[in-house]
Amino acid sequence: VMLPGRFTKTVELLDANPDLDGVVEPVDLLFEEERDGCAWNFGRTLFGAETTIAEADYLAAVFDGRGAPLTTSITVRKSLLQQVGLYAEDRTLSEDFHLWLRLFAVGRFASPGLDRVVARYRRHSGNTWVPSPFDSVRDLGVVADVLRWARRQGASLNAGAVAVLEKATVTKADHCMELARDAKQPLMGLRASWQLISTSPLSAF
Repeated sequence: VMLPGRFTKTVELLDANPDLDGVVEPVDLLFEEERDGCAWNFGRTLFGAETTIAEADYLAAVFDGRGAPLTTSITVRKSLLQQVGLYAEDRTLSEDFHLWLRLFAVGRFASPGLDRVVARYRRHSGNTWVPSPFDSVRDLGVVADVLRWARRQGASLNAGAVAVLEKATVTKADHCMELARDAKQPLMGLRASWQLISTSPLSAF
């Protein structure tokens, strides 16, 4: 649910900063029932950057906990979409996460912090997707795929983007393997190991 004036200040910020490729702003979670908050929340009621971010590498903020984007929270110039492409049509889930990472790896983004919520994200028991700790395996696959893509891009990337993705791949693989051990899911552990070996082979040993 986009709030009145959703793009007004966003466009003003982009007009005043032509070197910016996009803006990430906060989105509030709207739970239709209290029990939905328990299922969905995981301690979060707001998506957005915890602090003001006006740096070239928003990608690092996503992985170190300073930035948590949603599609509704991102405004991006058409020129950047033309450069990195649109949604990956071969993905049935996490196609939005895949696109965000590519955008952040190439473009320069800013976040004005948490002062102005631009939309509300409705969550309820009938949503198509409900969070699960095992989403981490799918997220690992997305990060690994974007890392492979980033290695082919050369000079078009932000400085350090490949290093950020390499570190995130190792961290997420470790997390997935811990989940697999706790849940006694060897197949899940094998999938995580394969993603790690196929993208960062030296880190697997």
